[in-house]
Amino acid sequence: MNARVPPVAEGTTNPVGPLLRGAAVPALGAVAVLTLVALFSSPSAAMSVLVGGTMALVALAVGPLLHQLCRNLDPNLVLGLVVFAYCTVIVLLGIGYALVNDASWLVGGFAGGGVFVVAAAWTIGQMRAASKLRQPLYLDEERTAGR
Repeated sequence: MNARVPPVAEGTTNPVGPLLRGAAVPALGAVAVLTLVALFSSPSAAMSVLVGGTMALVALAVGPLLHQLCRNLDPNLVLGLVVFAYCTVIVLLGIGYALVNDASWLVGGFAGGGVFVVAAAWTIGQMRAASKLRQPLYLDEERTAGR
């Protein structure tokens, strides 16, 4: 009755990998579908979807990738790395926006659509992966004292 529940239903002690895959695969699929749809409009629209989608994918993937790499480090060190990574992502996105700011081939609506589709698919995929992961927060362990 008080059987010990494994840390993760799939038998892994690393829940970050399934969460990252569960979010990245739908996001990549969604941006690919939107790129194919935008290709019927124009090649620059398809390229704009790829630019927007790539920027969103990079921004969303940094956190889980960093968590995957740093999950066994000291929490104080991880906090410093996360803040540094966040600042780095903001700087890189600023550079990316500056590079495409004057691009006449960039179609703003399609680039924004790429950002939105990646963000929505990433969020839905991560929620679905988290619900399938079924990692318990509290274990029902046997009490050793106080009986």
